[in-house]
Amino acid sequence: SGSGAAYLFSFTDSMFSGGVLEATIGRGYVGGKNIDFTVLENGDSFGSDVALNNGKLAIGAGSDDGFANALTNAGAVHLFSVADSS
Repeated sequence: SGSGAAYLFSFTDSMFSGGVLEATIGRGYVGGKNIDFTVLENGDSFGSDVALNNGKLAIGAGSDDGFANALTNAGAVHLFSVADSS
């Protein structure tokens, strides 16, 4: 749908060896650990920026139109809590 996505990987060591895709966050991603993030719309650019710190995952949507689509391409940041490393 062009809304964007964020991909979550796990690795076997701190050198980022053995990467395995664990989950995808975005509109329409279902099954497994995936998160169907239904608030996204076409062109939101979700996943354009990401940051993870102390169990908090911030994902940017650089072209999100804001609450009720009131501000064209204003951008948004969505914050997720990560319960554990799996």
